[in-house]
Amino acid sequence: MRPYYVEFVRGGETEPQIVRYRVGSIGSAFEKCLREFSEAKLIKGWIEGSYKDGHGITVYAPPSRARIVAEPALDEEQTAFEFFFSCREEPAVNRGISLRTNKTCRMQPTK
Repeated sequence: MRPYYVEFVRGGETEPQIVRYRVGSIGSAFEKCLREFSEAKLIKGWIEGSYKDGHGITVYAPPSRARIVAEPALDEEQTAFEFFFSCREEPAVNRGISLRTNKTCRMQPTK
C-alpha cells in the first residue's frame, strides 16, 4: 500500500483540495475520494516515489464519471422483421416411446 494523492473541488467551491489515501492503486484512491465526497469533481491524482534516477512524480487523469442511461427494452413487435422465419410447433404423434415436437418453418413473403 502506497500513498496516493487526489486533487478535487467540492461542489459549489472554487478552491481545490488535496487528500492522501494509502491504497493499492490510483483507481482505489479515486474511488475512496468519491465515496467520501460524493459531490466532488476530480481534477487529478498522483503518486510520489524514489526511482532509479532519483525522486519522481507520476500524475494520473481522473476516470470518466459519465453515466449511461439505460433505455427501455424493445417490444416484440419492434424487433420482428419481415424476413424472419416464422416457426410453429406441432406435437408429433405418440410413437410408443416418446412424444416429439415437429417444427414447421416457412419464409414470410416480403412486401
